[in-house]
Amino acid sequence: MKEITFYLEPGASPETDWRQRANCKEIPDPDVFFPIGTTGPALDQIEQAKAICRPCPVKRDCLEWAIETHQESGVWGGLSEDERKGVVTGRQHPFSRLGSTGRKHAGWTLSGDIDSETRPTI
Repeated sequence: MKEITFYLEPGASPETDWRQRANCKEIPDPDVFFPIGTTGPALDQIEQAKAICRPCPVKRDCLEWAIETHQESGVWGGLSEDERKGVVTGRQHPFSRLGSTGRKHAGWTLSGDIDSETRPTI
């Protein structure tokens, strides 16, 4: 199993950090989250990663972290690279259609419950 080291937020501990509750923590090959390309076999790999993310209890935290730390590659918080680019450029936040009780982060707002599938418009 590959070991991935994340930097914890200030004041967090391994017991309280969201990454400890992530579905991907126990995946034997985290490369599934980092497909090479966005066509052909990479599309299957992206869908495999999203299937792991879909029921994840911390996918909102993961997406926030990926956007705030400018993660350009891989699937984070259930979104592909291209989907996150749409979020970052402000075209539409993937959770914007889910309500208006969100938190403000870096110029965008996370709203509502992210358990339902919502795709950004790209």
